[in-house]
Order: sequence, then structure tokens, then C-alpha cells
Amino acid sequence: MGLLPPGILSISAGSIRVEGEDVATASQRRLREMRATRMAMVFQEPMTALNPVHTVGKQVDEVLRLHRKNMSASERRAKVLDICPAASANAS
Repeated sequence: MGLLPPGILSISAGSIRVEGEDVATASQRRLREMRATRMAMVFQEPMTALNPVHTVGKQVDEVLRLHRKNMSASERRAKVLDICPAASANAS
């Protein structure tokens, strides 16, 4: 995601791509745009990552509702159903 200070790590081989775009060579402005629309960090602390009271689908829908305001409820539902199997998660 490009959040570490410069010089901490270096890429010795390969590339880091998000939807085909090389993150390692992106400008800081482009990284900000990508973080706002195309990538996010999911923290792995079990007590804070996902709320066990709500389904994964409901939580993904909430993110889409807040950050993709132009999506209709049916478009969000279709996206949730597309995303959850790819992440090995049950949407319901």
C-alpha cells in the first residue's frame, strides 16, 4: 500500500500489482487515489478485523455503501456476491 517510509524495504524481484497497475512504481498521488478506491488494509487482529455479530456480506456492503455512493443496493449486492467467494467467505 506504500505506507512505509522510503528506504525501509526494497523490491529485489517481481512486481506488486493491483488490477494490473504496478504499485511499486506509482507516484504518491496515484497511491493515494488507489488507496481511496481500489485497495484497503484488512487488519488481522481477530477482535477488530470483522464484527462476528454481522455477516461478512453485510460488512462488505457497508464499505461499498460508504465509499461507492453511486452504487445502488442491487449493484452492491451483486458486488458482495462476487467478492465473498473470491475471499473464501460466505456472504450470508
